[in-house]
Amino acid sequence: MAKTRQRHSRASGGSGAGVPVAAVASSPWWKSNWTLSLGLVALTLALYGQVIGHPFIDYDDNAYVTENSHVQAGLTWQTLEWSFTSTEDANWHPLTWLSHAFDCQIFGLHAGGHHLTSLLLHTINVVLLFLLLRRATAEPMLSFVVAALFAIHPFNVESVAWIAERKNVLSTMFFLVTLGAYGWYARSPNWKRYLVVALVFACGLASKPMLVTLPCVLLLLDYWPLQRIKNWVPVSVSFPVPQAPASRLLLEKLPLLLLSAGSATVTLLVQSAGGAVQSVQAFPLGVRVETALSGYALYLLKTVWPFSFGIYYPDPFDPFLNQQPTAADHLLVTLGAALLVTVSVAAWRYRQQRPYLLVGWLWYLGTLVPVIGLVKAGAQVIADRYAYVPLIGIFVAVVWGLSDLGRAWNNIPRWRFAATTVALAALFTLAFVQVQYWRSTMDLFSHTLAVTKNNYIANDKIAVLLFREKNPESLRYYEAAAQIAPLDPMSHEAVAGMLDEAGRYQEAIQAYDVVLRGSTDAETLGLAHCNLGVIYARLGDYDQARAHAQEAKRLAPERVDAEISGLTGVYAQNPTPGGYVKLSLLLDEQGRLEEARAACRKAAALAPSSPEVLRVLDHLNRE
Repeated sequence: MAKTRQRHSRASGGSGAGVPVAAVASSPWWKSNWTLSLGLVALTLALYGQVIGHPFIDYDDNAYVTENSHVQAGLTWQTLEWSFTSTEDANWHPLTWLSHAFDCQIFGLHAGGHHLTSLLLHTINVVLLFLLLRRATAEPMLSFVVAALFAIHPFNVESVAWIAERKNVLSTMFFLVTLGAYGWYARSPNWKRYLVVALVFACGLASKPMLVTLPCVLLLLDYWPLQRIKNWVPVSVSFPVPQAPASRLLLEKLPLLLLSAGSATVTLLVQSAGGAVQSVQAFPLGVRVETALSGYALYLLKTVWPFSFGIYYPDPFDPFLNQQPTAADHLLVTLGAALLVTVSVAAWRYRQQRPYLLVGWLWYLGTLVPVIGLVKAGAQVIADRYAYVPLIGIFVAVVWGLSDLGRAWNNIPRWRFAATTVALAALFTLAFVQVQYWRSTMDLFSHTLAVTKNNYIANDKIAVLLFREKNPESLRYYEAAAQIAPLDPMSHEAVAGMLDEAGRYQEAIQAYDVVLRGSTDAETLGLAHCNLGVIYARLGDYDQARAHAQEAKRLAPERVDAEISGLTGVYAQNPTPGGYVKLSLLLDEQGRLEEARAACRKAAALAPSSPEVLRVLDHLNRE
């Protein structure tokens, strides 16, 4: 009976999952943990060392660091309190805020230091992944290859090179430490060890709530490689742990599932309040399912064909778009559905002989659920950063599967080594090039625009960058974005502002109406109402002006005050009659009548015979 169980263990573990622990101890030096770990560190640093010379990216890095006074204050009691109570950027992730504050404490606003922290966290994750796999499976080289793929796949460039994605590398570190703690607990289950698992998991959720699926991952690990499920699988030889009935293992995960449920609830409330969650009216259930199926297919396609990576991928089913989804878009949905069914059936079919296939595939499917598009946060179809944890499952399934296939075909080891080396070298080269696009915001979005289609977000961002440089080409990009997405609030907000400056008020009103219909962001809506109030006041419709002013004050009083402060400084440096008229009307909307009159008198001093200035001044004097 013992011999039968040992043969079954080898078959169930696949690729030597039943290798005795003694065999690990006698491994040659080049298979030692230290040697392989140092190799992974060198590989990771060689690829990502260049990010230390990169600047902050003008896309979320401002919200997280460069324009965040709480974070810039460093590690203070006030920052600690703010971190645990803040819902800025429509997220609750206090440990992420504290990690950024720590960087500001040490490095100030030197971007290289912030990049260094993200790089070190990614390197830690790579080594942790290797050590966890090696310990659980006793397969040093397969574990090394999986960790190397995780280290250098181009999909993961965004998570490492983007400072705002600190939450991704930080939460993944806690994710992997939780897996390690769970393995420690599984060897000798008791409440003290379980408490450690729960505490580390809570730290992960406090870094990024995408980790809510981790209890389900632990159930997968109970099946393979830990083989904890009594009467389902034999005891693992490489990592022997006490077995328990499936029902007990399910109950064991309930406290962790409660943590996940709490985190998911808080996240949904915070993101809904911040306008990050799209409504069912904007993205119906059918559209969400199509997006999810497309996403599952795209993540796999870009994993095996790692080209054309960008910071934003438009969803072809986005109702903002002017274009209807193409036949290729619908084909991708069909492909996604076919992949889900086909691979799921195959993984289930071979669950006993090749359990890593089922575990890796379900890991991929499950960990993507929070971000696959069923709950719509943003309008992207996929995002590189979302693949950081899910692709670990695919890497494990592929590496273990190819290894078993090679052994079945009696492949010569040196050919397998050569093929692996070529594949890793190719991925390293592609990733090295991808990292270079993060040298500047313009490089990043220009590349994204080149490798995607119908990308109104990239057009918007390039337009903003050009506008700041006073480059007239900015209007062309804004107009391109507005044409691609007739309901895109950002491009229409910018176009409306330009039309307002040109005195084309009726066209500006139409553009601002698009912003009001398309945006869910309170600050954007507040500013749009504020500007509409000014336009209607200029046109003499003071009832409409007051209505929009009240709505602006209700939605975003701080944003309106900031706009007034900004314009006061701008017009002090470059005074114009039209500018002071606008400022006076803004002040009037906010009930600051004396300041409004003073601003209008400055406009009158610059243009004493202007009909608009005289009309506004008369209106203010009669209030």
